[in-house]
Amino acid sequence: MPTRSAKLSEWLPYWLDNVVQPCRKLSTYDKYEAHARLYLIPMIGSKRLESLSVADVRRFLVQLEKKTTAATA
Repeated sequence: MPTRSAKLSEWLPYWLDNVVQPCRKLSTYDKYEAHARLYLIPMIGSKRLESLSVADVRRFLVQLEKKTTAATA
């Protein structure tokens, strides 16, 4: 299990496999996995969980809205 000092890119696969996959439909898992792989990890995956802030997430969403549809963001 990743720790608080893990990068988001290290934590997301754990979350997908241990939280999402056991409790959600396969289609939901697939969508979450794709969004993590295509957007979250490339754009903010290097951030450590302990330093990830609301401002980081807001900046990410603004960037994502410029690159994709509002529904994706």
